[in-house]
Amino acid sequence: MSYGQIAQLLGHPRASRLVGWAMHRCPSQIPWYRVIKKTGELPLSNSLFPLSDQRRLLEQEGVSFLTSGLVDMKKHQYKLEEIDL
Repeated sequence: MSYGQIAQLLGHPRASRLVGWAMHRCPSQIPWYRVIKKTGELPLSNSLFPLSDQRRLLEQEGVSFLTSGLVDMKKHQYKLEEIDL
């Protein structure tokens, strides 16, 4: 899922940066690594969540990356209409 999709589900479609901040501060048991930019790009690395860890965790779950290094969003992005709230 992208930060923007989560913001949209929360009823604040323009709050993707706020979602990003919240994911940066979330407890480690929340699957933070599953949230990425809408382009398929992984967010900037930080000391708590290095990009190499995020990519490794995504690949372990079967997420594929394009040769450009982006997540293949056509294949892996959640479709909001498929989410049962």
